[in-house]
Amino acid sequence: MYSLTFSVLFVGFLLVTLLVRFWLSSRHIRHVLAHRSAVPAEFAEKIPLAAHQKAADYTVARTKFGILALLVNAAVLIGFTLLGGLQLLSTLLLQWLGGPGMIYQLCLIGSFAVISGLIDLPFDYYRQFVLEAYFGFNKMTRALFFVDAVKTGLIGARPRGRC
Repeated sequence: MYSLTFSVLFVGFLLVTLLVRFWLSSRHIRHVLAHRSAVPAEFAEKIPLAAHQKAADYTVARTKFGILALLVNAAVLIGFTLLGGLQLLSTLLLQWLGGPGMIYQLCLIGSFAVISGLIDLPFDYYRQFVLEAYFGFNKMTRALFFVDAVKTGLIGARPRGRC
């Protein structure tokens, strides 16, 4: 398969995926807003209307924020794949390490993971300390957030299988 054909297919599938996810998210938002004014009958005795509306508002805000994060992640994916970001990273690592090999490959994967994690970090931070805090759901401290981020990174970096 030619690289142009692959690129066109890649962008096509990415666009279809984005369109479907946007469509599903917009349907979800419309459904939640349409049913915001009344607690479902099964829960009406246990959940007050104010709590139901707060949950609906939170769901809408989180879904809208998810759409923004999806757009940024798609842009990053295009940057790494079609705009040469991964090639640039590879070239820099080859220059720094002096040649290809197992260490280069591990560093390439690790660098990609670190860059992706750093790009996601502001979104995770906003979700936790702005969005969740606004609705009163945040019980996490900033120190615990960053400790958890480091732990997650270390767990993701651990070797799998037998060592």
